[in-house]
Amino acid sequence: MKIVNTETLATTKYLNFNATEYKDQNDDTKFWVWCSRPNGMKAVVIAAIVDNGFLPNTIPYKRDLRLVVIKEFRFPINGYVYSLPAGLIEKDEKIEDCVSREIFEETGLNLVKINYISPFVYNSAGLSDESVSIVFCTVEGNISKDNNESSEDIETMICQPEEVERIISNHNNKICAKAWLIFNSFVDRKIF
Repeated sequence: MKIVNTETLATTKYLNFNATEYKDQNDDTKFWVWCSRPNGMKAVVIAAIVDNGFLPNTIPYKRDLRLVVIKEFRFPINGYVYSLPAGLIEKDEKIEDCVSREIFEETGLNLVKINYISPFVYNSAGLSDESVSIVFCTVEGNISKDNNESSEDIETMICQPEEVERIISNHNNKICAKAWLIFNSFVDRKIF
């Protein structure tokens, strides 16, 4: 593959719409239309856990860990999708500060501790150059919508593994791909 030219067709504050002319493996000229984040803007996806301590009567002792799950209206699918809190990293903002800000704005919960920050990975490389860091953290507090923007329609849930399993088992639910992987791992207790 050889890129011949890329033209930006439209620009907004958060998204650019591009067309790339390229030569394929047969040297035929083709076009690929895709989106990009302006100025290399990146994002975080937040796998947040509420840790309620040890469960009684469990040998070996197990922790009562619950996953923060959001159900949010998304225009491209004209419906609600189960997902994880997420957001764009502002200019000169540290990942940790972005996580703290986004988890509070979207859910009302407070960051307690960052447990792991993934490298930046691509969200949907066939459609966009957007990259995200998946951040595993512990949070606490009370759910609140007080800091949601007027364009955000978010329901926050703090779910036990059984509740997350019901979400992913219902094939009528719309689920974000990144979140599905985290949900499945949480249910299997593989990464938490």
